[in-house]
Amino acid sequence: MKRLNKMIINAHAHIGISRVFDHEFTEEELINGMDKYGVDVSIVQPLIGPDDYRKYHDDIYEASVRHPKRIFGMMAFSPHIDRDEYFREVERCVKELGFVGLKLHPLETAVDPLSVDGRVAFEAATAFNIPIMVHTGMGVPF
Repeated sequence: MKRLNKMIINAHAHIGISRVFDHEFTEEELINGMDKYGVDVSIVQPLIGPDDYRKYHDDIYEASVRHPKRIFGMMAFSPHIDRDEYFREVERCVKELGFVGLKLHPLETAVDPLSVDGRVAFEAATAFNIPIMVHTGMGVPF
């Protein structure tokens, strides 16, 4: 593949287990795909699932340590938890793990972005001066 003289950033990548697609998106697959298609940097977020969101965030952090300047973390988890707990996890991800953004997925987390719980994500992003990505539309495969 001919290499452009520009940095290519994938702003929406995943690692982790997807119950929707019944597939584990591995760090190795991500890096191999980045190398194959000339992607310099990926902003990686978890696939939201029923397991502990802290583990998903920790896994992405560990991948970023193994691939510095190539993988950057973006947190994603349900805002249907205690407000203080939500803010603590955002703070941990930003200050301890070096994450660069927050994703709100209204479909996966069953939250209206304008609801009380949905607004918590925007308030947290503002408080920690990070961008927020909001999933729009129904998404695949729906």
